[in-house]
Amino acid sequence: MVSGLVSKVPRPESRFWTVAERTRWVPLLLLVGVLAQCTSWLLDRSPPFAVLSYTAYPAKAGGVLEIHADVRRDLDRDCYVQMSSSIFDSTGVRWDFGTTQTVSPQGIRDLDAKTPGKLISKVKLPTGMAPGPASLLSSMVYQCNPLHDLFRPISVDTRFDFEVMP
Repeated sequence: MVSGLVSKVPRPESRFWTVAERTRWVPLLLLVGVLAQCTSWLLDRSPPFAVLSYTAYPAKAGGVLEIHADVRRDLDRDCYVQMSSSIFDSTGVRWDFGTTQTVSPQGIRDLDAKTPGKLISKVKLPTGMAPGPASLLSSMVYQCNPLHDLFRPISVDTRFDFEVMP
């Protein structure tokens, strides 16, 4: 009779194994969730910015170049951007601005709130630029998720052609 009583008393290790058996799917579910998120981040390659059309007004060397562009900004994603620009004149000389700007996701939203769907840019042209056709090239590197920080950010290059007046 004593042996029957002992077998009915739950042993602590059997409770542990019962809980472990019932919850063994939890780590697998977490792993599937992490893999799904990482896959989503890996597939996140669409550029968050595009120039749809633009008008660049002619300017003299040493003057101010003005560009008005219709743009598309993806404000649903939290993207940081680093931008740098150079100008190439008609002789192929490259004129660097020498600075890289970093803009936060909130900064991008604020910019779009001030000029929705537009980009209005004024750039002081260097003196000594050769007259004729020229281009303003901007390189932007977007980081929209943690994998962009670790591996490959999204690169967007824009080109604005304009005329340097004599």
